[in-house]
Amino acid sequence: MHRLISMLVLLLCLMPLTIHGETMIMGTYEQDNHPENGPEPISWIILDRQEDRMLLLSEYALDCRQYHVKYNNQTFYENCALRSWLNDTFYMEAFSSEERTRILQTTLANHRKKGYASKNGNDTEDLVFLLSFDECEQYLPEKKDRVCEATAYAQAQGVRTKSSPACPWWLRTSGRRQHHAACVTLDGGYYDFFDITCPTNGIRPAIWIAVTAP
Repeated sequence: MHRLISMLVLLLCLMPLTIHGETMIMGTYEQDNHPENGPEPISWIILDRQEDRMLLLSEYALDCRQYHVKYNNQTFYENCALRSWLNDTFYMEAFSSEERTRILQTTLANHRKKGYASKNGNDTEDLVFLLSFDECEQYLPEKKDRVCEATAYAQAQGVRTKSSPACPWWLRTSGRRQHHAACVTLDGGYYDFFDITCPTNGIRPAIWIAVTAP
């Protein structure tokens, strides 16, 4: 059975990108918490489609990590550990060399949430990133649309859940103070003062990819 599943995963990885309504498959990552059968295909929600590119957000929380590994008042998205992990470890592990050619480097605005004591961060150039508060409001304006389930692997890594697989997930926007970061809560609301070292929030990577000719 495990061999059959692995073969199906391989076939999916070799297939051209196919849009299924509002979602699509691209890349692979451990999700069922059974590494012996290999990583599973990643499902992405299509948030935006333009003439030459698309914005994708992982349908599920794929992992569980701290925003930053050290508590301090000088942490911006540009220098947080999670950004480094997304653009290095995750990027190389989740995507084939061919898939990486389609992922676009994107200039990201990293403003604080208006009215908070935290400071604006510098713009960054990223391949893989977290949504900002403003992007979340733009693309997922309904609370119910922001509710996200964690994979079995993310739950095994310590993501916080209650009676369902729904979990909180990080945004890249600074929170009320510089040692806080914003996140989406289990029920799809917002929470703006999670300590950056919190180890129980989920990770939903986002990417812009080039659209190829049909």
